[in-house]
Amino acid sequence: MRRFLFTFVLLMTSFSFVAAQNNITEFLGIQLDGTKSEMIKKIEEKGFKYDQENGRLTGIYEKEEVQLEVETNDSGKVWRIVLFDKNFRNEIDIRDRFNSLFKQFSKNYMHLSGSNIPKKESIIEGIKTDKYRADFGQVFKEVDAKQVAAIIMERYSKDKLKELVFTEKFSVAKQFVNESVSILSDLAKQRLIWFKIEDNSGQYRIVMFFQNEKNKPQNGGNL
Repeated sequence: MRRFLFTFVLLMTSFSFVAAQNNITEFLGIQLDGTKSEMIKKIEEKGFKYDQENGRLTGIYEKEEVQLEVETNDSGKVWRIVLFDKNFRNEIDIRDRFNSLFKQFSKNYMHLSGSNIPKKESIIEGIKTDKYRADFGQVFKEVDAKQVAAIIMERYSKDKLKELVFTEKFSVAKQFVNESVSILSDLAKQRLIWFKIEDNSGQYRIVMFFQNEKNKPQNGGNL
């Protein structure tokens, strides 16, 4: 705890903080912004194929065949992409698919909500209540570290920060760390990535969403 706080203060006192520009949700390294046609072109450059008839792209994402839709807000700016597994699965296989994604996303992104599906749990009832959903947020380490530190510096003076670092009260230090993590979580929520199980008459597939919450439509978008 002490080492973390000390490092954090050094970070805050050594950086020159500026408004971060590269803080937009990314898919395959592509920022979710701009027009739909621009986004489709960039995704095609990643190997996806565009189908003029249904307006979807098809390709491989994380070793799975998927279909992809690009959604825009009222201003015509891209706000999210939606990926649908091409193949449907039975109850056992979709549980394994969900848990595998959960494990992988937990390594790559900041976990916000949701959990694994226990092996012995039947998903038939739970899926009716949208129980099987997991939310994550993208974290850009260098950008977010600067943003978190900048927000903290607005709340505390340098002298107060040093006092917090060298405090002997664990509860005070813990509160400071929790505050930093909370700020990071709020930043990550602006780059929301989530997935759920979709039911089609007893056959199931994963639907994934990569969202730029800053471009979210005023009506909230369709979930």
